[in-house]
Amino acid sequence: MLPAALVLALALIAPSNAADRDVLVDLYKATGGTNWTTNTGWGSSSDMCTWFGVQCVKDGYGTHVESISLSGNNLKGPIVPALGDLKYLRTLDLSSNSLEAGLPDIFTRLNKLQFLRLNNNALSGGLPPVFQNFSAPYPNLQEIQLQYNKLTGAIPETMFGPSTEPPFAPKHALKVLNLRYNGLTGPIPTRLVREQVLVSFLVGGDALSGAVDPDVGKLLNQIKYCDMSGAVYECPLPAGLEAHCQAVCK
Repeated sequence: MLPAALVLALALIAPSNAADRDVLVDLYKATGGTNWTTNTGWGSSSDMCTWFGVQCVKDGYGTHVESISLSGNNLKGPIVPALGDLKYLRTLDLSSNSLEAGLPDIFTRLNKLQFLRLNNNALSGGLPPVFQNFSAPYPNLQEIQLQYNKLTGAIPETMFGPSTEPPFAPKHALKVLNLRYNGLTGPIPTRLVREQVLVSFLVGGDALSGAVDPDVGKLLNQIKYCDMSGAVYECPLPAGLEAHCQAVCK
C-alpha cells in the first residue's frame, strides 16, 4: 500500500485526461483549427491546459477541461457532439465565429456547465428540448447566449424543466437568457416562471406570438432587462410589459 503522502503527491501531479484531450482535438479538426486566428498549442503534444483558450481543474482523478473560450477566433464548422463528454466544463464560449448546423443535444450531460455562449454564429435548426439536467442535485446553468444565429421553431417548455417538478426540486439558477435576432416562433413558455433568479430575458427580433401567461408577465416585469420587441403578442398583455419589455399586442 502506498503511503498517504505519496498518494497525495501523485494526485497533485495527476496527468491530463486523455479523453478530454481527444474532445479538444475533435473540436480543433471540425472547426478548421489550422485557420483559427490563434491556435497556440492546439493539436500538439504539449499540456492541453496550456492551449490557447483552455483552462483546467485538477483533482485526485486527473486534470479536466473546465473552460473553453474561443470567442472571435475564426472557428468554422459544426459544434462537435463530443463536447458533451467534458464532464467538468463550466464555461463554453464559442461566440462570434462562423459555427453552423444545429445545436447538438448534449447539454444534459454537462452537469457543471454555468456559462453557454454561442451567440453571433450561423447556427440553425431548433433549440434542444433541454439545456441542463434537472435531475442533478444542483442545476448550475446561469447563462444561455444564443443571440444572432439562425435558430427557428418554438422555445420548448421542457427547456425550463419537466411538466411537474418534485416537491423538493432544486432551485433553478438561470440568470441570462438571450435569444435575440433568430427566427424563433410560438409563445413564451409558461414554465419560464420557474426561473426566479432571472435577470435578463431577451427575445427581441424574433417572431414570437400568442398569449403571455400572467405569472410569466409578473416575473418579466420584475427583472432588470427584458426585450420582447419586434413581435406581436395576443392582447391583452400583462400590465407593464409594453413599457418594460417593449412588447406589442394585437
